[in-house]
Amino acid sequence: MRFLYPSRLEKYILKKIGDRWREHKSDLKALYFDANKNMEANNTNVPKGVIKDQWITLVSNWMTPKAQGISETNRNNCAMRKSKHTAGTKSFPRVREELRLKDPEKKYPHRAVLYMHTHKHKSDKKMNEQVVDLKKRIAANPNLVDTSRGKTTWKGDVLNAVLGPDKPGHVHGLGLVPNPNQVFDVSTSRHFQNIHLSSLEDTPNEDLLAVRLKMEKLEKRVENQDAEILELKGKTKNSEGQVNSKNFSIIQYMY
Repeated sequence: MRFLYPSRLEKYILKKIGDRWREHKSDLKALYFDANKNMEANNTNVPKGVIKDQWITLVSNWMTPKAQGISETNRNNCAMRKSKHTAGTKSFPRVREELRLKDPEKKYPHRAVLYMHTHKHKSDKKMNEQVVDLKKRIAANPNLVDTSRGKTTWKGDVLNAVLGPDKPGHVHGLGLVPNPNQVFDVSTSRHFQNIHLSSLEDTPNEDLLAVRLKMEKLEKRVENQDAEILELKGKTKNSEGQVNSKNFSIIQYMY
């Protein structure tokens, strides 16, 4: 199977595949691996659809001191996470697009506004500190999230001030993006690294995020189709079982 995609999206696609693969392995570990059992017991608990040799390789890796140490470190890091999003299964690009459609001028929101919408709670008592801080700063100075010049993200903006520097390959409020430098519209040249560029037109990062949104919609459509296929298979299996049961009853009655 081959896919046609813009070359500028290649790194993003590879990162996305890596993330999904890591999530898949994490799900398998949570469902089928038991740290309290020995290697032999775990090796025999092969998940459906997974090749046995590959499963044994995974189990062998998970039971090494190095892998167990990394797992413990990751758990500790998750526990120290400043805040968790409340968007559920809805992706940030989808929320971003919904906010754009609600805007009278159909402009994308500043990433700080997107962050507040994806980290808000129904109850003000549960609101995290970062959202509270953002609301106070924006209320005092609305220009901090002004997008009238076409930019929705820039280095050193109000979200950076609250959450700190962006992680490599990621952008606060947007997650994993194809090219952070294009999102920030900052030149990679050291001579221009402190100069913020802006445009009245839609910047390339808007095109990239639009493509990302389309990709996620296609992924969702495929997931829904897979669910429908599984449901149909289940109904077919139940129908076959009922038919076989009736046939067996008829045969018993005849003899």
